Amino acid sequence: MPKVKRSRKPPPDGWELIEPTLDELDQKMREAETEPHEGKRKVESLWPIFRLHHQRSRYIFDLFYKRKAISRELYEYCIKEGYADKNLIAKWKKQGYENLCCLRCIQTRDTNFGTNCICRVPKSKLEVGALATAREKDLRMGSVGVESRKRGTPVLTPEGNVVMSFSFESYQLEEEDSQVKDIPDKGVLAFTEPTFEDPEPEDRYHGIYFAMLLAGVGFLLPYNSFITDVDYLHNKFEGSSIVFDMSLTYILVALVAVILNNVLVERLSLHTRITVGYLFALGPLLFVSVCDVWLEQFPKQQAYVINLVAVGVVAFGCTVQQSSFYGYTGMLPKRYTQGVMTGESTAGVIISLSRIFTKLLIQDDKKNTIIFFFVSIGIELMCFILHLLVRRTHFVRYHTSRAKQGLNEMNGHTNPMTGYRVHHNPISEEVRFFFLYFKENGPAGISPSEVMTEAEFAGSGTYVRFDVPKPKIRRSWPSFRDMILHRYVVSRVIWTYMLSIAVTYFITLCLFPGLESEIRNKTLGEWLPILIMAIFNMSDFVGKILAALPYDWNGSRLLLFSCIRVVFIPLFVMCIYPSGKPALTHPAWPCVFSLLMGISNGYFGSVPMILAAGKVSPEQRELAGNTMTVSYMTGLMLGSAVAYFAYSLTATHTYFEKVNTSVTSGY
Repeated sequence: MPKVKRSRKPPPDGWELIEPTLDELDQKMREAETEPHEGKRKVESLWPIFRLHHQRSRYIFDLFYKRKAISRELYEYCIKEGYADKNLIAKWKKQGYENLCCLRCIQTRDTNFGTNCICRVPKSKLEVGALATAREKDLRMGSVGVESRKRGTPVLTPEGNVVMSFSFESYQLEEEDSQVKDIPDKGVLAFTEPTFEDPEPEDRYHGIYFAMLLAGVGFLLPYNSFITDVDYLHNKFEGSSIVFDMSLTYILVALVAVILNNVLVERLSLHTRITVGYLFALGPLLFVSVCDVWLEQFPKQQAYVINLVAVGVVAFGCTVQQSSFYGYTGMLPKRYTQGVMTGESTAGVIISLSRIFTKLLIQDDKKNTIIFFFVSIGIELMCFILHLLVRRTHFVRYHTSRAKQGLNEMNGHTNPMTGYRVHHNPISEEVRFFFLYFKENGPAGISPSEVMTEAEFAGSGTYVRFDVPKPKIRRSWPSFRDMILHRYVVSRVIWTYMLSIAVTYFITLCLFPGLESEIRNKTLGEWLPILIMAIFNMSDFVGKILAALPYDWNGSRLLLFSCIRVVFIPLFVMCIYPSGKPALTHPAWPCVFSLLMGISNGYFGSVPMILAAGKVSPEQRELAGNTMTVSYMTGLMLGSAVAYFAYSLTATHTYFEKVNTSVTSGY
């Protein structure tokens, strides 16, 4: 096999994506050609060369004909430059030759007695047990293909009925101890048995779905508890912007937390992050309810600061939970992501109803607020305990293990990861990540590159370049460059969904809870903002239930409808300004607007998150979920910042109006 020599003509676009893989295969070909032949049969030394030749041709064939990831111009360039075998690919395009391993299989004139290669023996000539014998002896280079995953079956070809489901694709060159395996010393191609997965477990009685719904309740309930008792806050901190300050504090801390969680997604286990999040959420909620609301141990200014600090700590814990749960449910079927997002709205509904009933049944503001906080703490504890139970169920362990099948265990220990690469298919919007691991206890005298094993992801068939570290150097964490690359490639696939969810929550946070809490009415008084928030939470809950309806949204259409929601901003402004005499004075107007905004927020805030996870391969859905959460939190932060800025301007304007009035009244 001569070394591929590239022409001086610059390669077409897309060459830089496949060049590392082809260079790696070319290097392996050089190593196979210079491998010592002592102690081997003449034909045996050619097996690895034929395997690599097949692998390189199959890689280019799959990219163009199956995955449609490269252009025809680039494909023809690879054929012309000799990177792929034109004649072998021509055979693959014919019926019956789809899994042909090499041209020698059908060129009978190349053999002494006009016979076929072992992977091309007519079934009529095979003796009983011949396939089993091939697994035990050093008989050529066949194994069950990655794509078929089944035993050899005869198909009709010009040569007759022959076994055709053998290929090189799942082969590995291995050195094994000859005392354990009855095979020659080196360079023997091992036969890989097909693997069969356990049947997918069922979610009986929808218990897992209900648990995921409560998980969504758990990570938004603490913050909702702080802002929904708006009447208590207005009475205790009269004339202050406490609701705006809480909202902005929550969003700023949450954005930092979600970015940090996105960085630590490969470094800390999923359930460790979730558990820490629950503890950070429960602590401040318990502290404020006992020390501030019940015992009143702090003066007004200190209580103001303590409430903001408590909201910040809650924001950190709940956001780590939220981001982790989106990655968690991304590894489960789609409906469970919808369940978590429905739980977010359920938290608002539960808290709104809790506040309404405690205020109706108990007249004393201090007592009803204490009971309100204790109800929230009890629900949060229940969500935490349920999470600890659900994570151990067979259903959850089955799906999470499938998504993380690259993290194999050998000899009871997880293999340290040595590097991984990304394959992005811009046509089918598919992303695949490939991992490499060292065996913990490789055979003596074998270099790390020889004991390296490649994780095969279902339906992959793509050959990707891997970075192999130097001997005795092990790295359990991916490099910073790889982490950035993976997030960049995932973002290229789901960017419309990222923008859609960011715009949706940006518009919502411009109005809720800050601006809505400022709406007043002489008849309803402080009850009006409580009712408006309750209507929003309930309609948001309905919207997230509607998100479960089977409709395949296009990313650009989702983004368009999310942008249309901007009409709610002037409508709500008309319910407040001019101050004292708003354009829309009747309390029904803000209630109707809140209803419509809640439904649209629930729907267009859930659908992008649900669909985005399906655009990447299962093993990287946790990363996609975390990336979507970053966009979600970015929208929240920008919306809160705009709302706070608008409030500060209007507050200043109101202050100057009062000053002017007092001055003019003095004359």
